[in-house]
Amino acid sequence: MSRLNRFRFLMFAVIVALTATPALALINPSLQPNYLYARFTTVMSLCVKSVAADGRSATLSVDKVFKGSGESKEILLSVSDESRAALLANWKSGDPVVALVGSGQGRRANPNELIFYFGTRSNWQKGKVTGDGAWNWEPGDLGPDSGAGFGLWGAWNGHVQRLAEMMDDLAHDRYYFPTRAMVVFDQPRDLATFQPDEVRGLAAHDLDGGGLTDLLIASRVGVKALKQNDDGSFSDVTDAWGLKD
Repeated sequence: MSRLNRFRFLMFAVIVALTATPALALINPSLQPNYLYARFTTVMSLCVKSVAADGRSATLSVDKVFKGSGESKEILLSVSDESRAALLANWKSGDPVVALVGSGQGRRANPNELIFYFGTRSNWQKGKVTGDGAWNWEPGDLGPDSGAGFGLWGAWNGHVQRLAEMMDDLAHDRYYFPTRAMVVFDQPRDLATFQPDEVRGLAAHDLDGGGLTDLLIASRVGVKALKQNDDGSFSDVTDAWGLKD
């Protein structure tokens, strides 16, 4: 599909969405961490098995390997500073974790690089593979400004289990997350009729403060205002709102 055709399709999808019944959300696949999944050699989900009494380490059991080889069934995650130890102290048995290990290719390959994610409103964490089945949790984290793939808000709800499902989708070449559609589209409806090339633009906004999205269409022959009603239908209010001229 050409870039122009994709643009036309997206514009069509937006207009259809505006005329649809209320929906939950629209998932933008460009915000998914495809870049991170492709960059790392091993991608896996784990769960917390136990936390050491001194709060300096946790044992993680490997739940599922989405990409690469995960020979170790258990990982000992150690911390090296007080702030990481304070976070780890809140972990409980069964808590999920998603980890990506070993990045890059050629000269830039770093088999010991580690990033992982463990919960809502928490950024990606940095780490290092220190041995067979041994990881170290390093100070600092990776927020949305750290580069492609780290700004995940808007693509999913921040829950680590949803991230694991996203990794599973990528592993099976399912590009969209979630696989269950989150938007219900109505059948296309004719809301207004114009001659070819007359329409110059369309704005969607709650024009009357009623809590529903209304439409304002600009054309070579004037504007047309369409108010959305409670049942999802639209009424032409161009004259009533004094916009005829």
